[in-house]
Amino acid sequence: GAAPLTPALLASAPGLGVLVPSRSLLRIYGERDFAVPPLALPPRSPEAPESDLSDIGRTAAVALFVDRAQAVRPGFRLTPENARAVAAICAHLDGIPLAIELAAARLRLLSPQALLGRLRDRLGELAGGPRDLPARQQTLRGALAWSYDLLSPAEQAAFRRLSAFSNGFTLDAAAAVIGGTQAERPSGDARAAALDMLSALVDQSLLRLDGDADEGGRFSMLETIRAYALERLAELGEEQEVRRRHALYFLQLAEETERQLAGPAHLQWLERLDAERDNLRAALAWALEAPQQPGDGASPAERAETGVRLGAALWKFWRTRSRQHEGRRWLEGVLALEGAAEHPARGYALYGAGWIAHDQGDFARASACFEASLGLYRAIGHRRGIAESLHGVGEIARSEKDLRRAQALFEESLQLYRELGDAEGIAWTLDHLGLVAYDQRDYRRAAELLRESAQRFRSLGHGWGIATTLAHEGLALAALGDYAGAAALFAESRDCYRALGNRYNSAVPARHLGEALFELGEHERAQAELEASLALFLGLGNKGTTAGWMLSLRGPRMRWGDG
Repeated sequence: GAAPLTPALLASAPGLGVLVPSRSLLRIYGERDFAVPPLALPPRSPEAPESDLSDIGRTAAVALFVDRAQAVRPGFRLTPENARAVAAICAHLDGIPLAIELAAARLRLLSPQALLGRLRDRLGELAGGPRDLPARQQTLRGALAWSYDLLSPAEQAAFRRLSAFSNGFTLDAAAAVIGGTQAERPSGDARAAALDMLSALVDQSLLRLDGDADEGGRFSMLETIRAYALERLAELGEEQEVRRRHALYFLQLAEETERQLAGPAHLQWLERLDAERDNLRAALAWALEAPQQPGDGASPAERAETGVRLGAALWKFWRTRSRQHEGRRWLEGVLALEGAAEHPARGYALYGAGWIAHDQGDFARASACFEASLGLYRAIGHRRGIAESLHGVGEIARSEKDLRRAQALFEESLQLYRELGDAEGIAWTLDHLGLVAYDQRDYRRAAELLRESAQRFRSLGHGWGIATTLAHEGLALAALGDYAGAAALFAESRDCYRALGNRYNSAVPARHLGEALFELGEHERAQAELEASLALFLGLGNKGTTAGWMLSLRGPRMRWGDG
């Protein structure tokens, strides 16, 4: 190798500079590391019209593919018919030159479209490189095996286990999966040991680091490299245990985030979950899988509990980020699992499923979920759960115009929350009671209750609560004829929802803002707000409540107070 020779060359010729392409650092004095990234790729899923072919063909990955394809099929060229497949092949192979060369050689017998369909097994498909090259350069699997064999046993184990992550991971997550630490914040020793392993794998070009490892930076594997690591993980029988560690780490992260959403750091915690969406999906998928054999990573009961707890911890995230369709799919899946029927988290998952169904206009399913949640919590005597699920049952009663029952349910909830000293619960219950007063046409009482609720949420730094109660208070002010005050509250509510990344709920105060602006004679601004909110709401797939938007667009004059 170059490591022993280079120092001698430099010592004998002080003015000499040596450029050494290598998969790892030489670790000699004066060395400077210049990372060579994969080849540049075209934009994802290009439509490849005729005018774009030259741009696609100029990207380094596609240019290499075309050059090597012409070596086995001289007449090959990029066309509107094959450009999309060629771009997808290069992206699927992460822009790795060896992988692209091996793939292009397959065009001797296959079209780009056919080759793309066969690349699910990218390691098995890509073989048959030139015989005059070293064996490690004749197949993609051989090249990766050569790099893997040069690792120490501990580095090999870390490499395999890190393949459990989807779309990157942090140092803390790596420490939990490599060493089996289940804490959301692993110990200093565990983190130091993990950092050593990660540093070695970065030096060997098997991992990439974006940012600083100890400041929230993310490590990642190219998918081609990850596919090889997953193979080795399965071959050694470690897959299920490692996926279990992965799921337990992200369960604890999700549960900590759920607790933090009621406070001033909620946006930062939401962003953490945004970055981990693919890992959360992988954890949920593991929970929903049936073990292949007894003792395979976790019992069905442990998987069920993990799944239900994940669903309970994540439903607010899905709802806040307007991911109701995804959230409902996962929640229905984990609620169907056997083995966690009386776990308190099941009650909270049911409660969350109820609100997501309510968002989607499926009030029958929402009612069933809320009633099931309340029944479970009453059966196990979980007072906070009872207080919370009373909100859902009460909301269904309110929507059915059974205001007396709704008020009784909310007052029962308020009493429980006061006994528990739960500031967030009290604030939410005041919001619900304010809506009941609004429906009873007691608009001054409604405004007072909703204003108190908003003040409580502001003191907590609770972004979702602030956005919600401001919109509701705006309705009460509009019913009292204070359209300017209502418009200010609707605008602030809309902006709060936008800051939370919530498209679904931002459309509602935007609509009411348009209606209030119309009442104030600002017709052009009103029309713009109404059109924007209608487009957003239609894009979210809820067709059940668009009739009001359409009527407002024809002549936006809401009968404030008619519910």
